[in-house]
Amino acid sequence: DQVAEAADFILSGQHLSIGSDNKDGGEGSSASTDQRRKPTSILLVGYSYGSLIAGSASAGIPACIGSVSIAPPVDFKNWLLLFNAGHHVRQAQKRKTLPRLFVIGTEDNFSSQKSFRDFVDAFPDAATSAALIKHTDHFFNGNEKDLMNVVGQWLLTTYEEVLGGDLKRLGTEAISKCAETSCCTSAAREEPESSHRCFT
Repeated sequence: DQVAEAADFILSGQHLSIGSDNKDGGEGSSASTDQRRKPTSILLVGYSYGSLIAGSASAGIPACIGSVSIAPPVDFKNWLLLFNAGHHVRQAQKRKTLPRLFVIGTEDNFSSQKSFRDFVDAFPDAATSAALIKHTDHFFNGNEKDLMNVVGQWLLTTYEEVLGGDLKRLGTEAISKCAETSCCTSAAREEPESSHRCFT
């Protein structure tokens, strides 16, 4: 519920007036907020426990155009979700065509590679991508750029038609229209052990 509330707050544009000062010294100047448009879509990105919650919340946020799950603690999901992991995974699977990216390090402390692959395999093939970042653990220390590159490459590939190779276009209306018309692409190399798209 909190993720949906935060998404509603952002999508309503209320966040645009926070910290804005008008000429009279008050908050919420319409001149400053007019320069920025309220978003029409949202990409949910979650790390560790938050990745499980973001995935679950994506089912109830129609404006969500994709979900990125970084280091989902697959082997501990039942404990972390108070033995309601099945419910949250089913929620995350509801939107069959929602683009999803799952990323872990090969040395992750809270998910084995086998558990991660089994978890990813439970999602629709055409809309799901996965990445294993070599020689990194749950915290990506020293490998943050590798993580950024994987997410950036997934965004550029998944939303190729509207981004045209430019991540700066993520904030445009074109990306919202892409989600509405399912213009996401699925070109990527196949991972040997899985039918899902894989970025390494």
